[in-house]
Amino acid sequence: MKKYNILHLDDNPIFIDLIKVILENTYINYEFVHYDDEAYNFLKKKIPDLMIVDLIRNGDCCDYEPGINFIKKINSEFPNLKIMVVTGSPDETLQNKLEKYIIAYEHKNFVPLEFRKKVMNILETNS
Repeated sequence: MKKYNILHLDDNPIFIDLIKVILENTYINYEFVHYDDEAYNFLKKKIPDLMIVDLIRNGDCCDYEPGINFIKKINSEFPNLKIMVVTGSPDETLQNKLEKYIIAYEHKNFVPLEFRKKVMNILETNS
């Protein structure tokens, strides 16, 4: 079976650990970064099969614009990169605003096994 690579951009170590546990015992090489510049530098060296991005990071409080702008930037420079947003906001307006840049939008209040299944489906589709 193919080994997939995921890059996760999130500043919450507890959530990063949760995703690590959810994706254990799969054919996934899981890597994470905390800052936009780390993610961008990673992408310049290696394109993962999927990038998971939290919209609110690094003290942005309730400001989604930095996260949205980052997604637009990496989408323009890496148009074949699959991006999945996992965020604390179930805001449908945000989802609609991002739909042409991302492959999936998930609220952080997900069921772990359903999330794992969704990730695996994304990875196995068109890979």
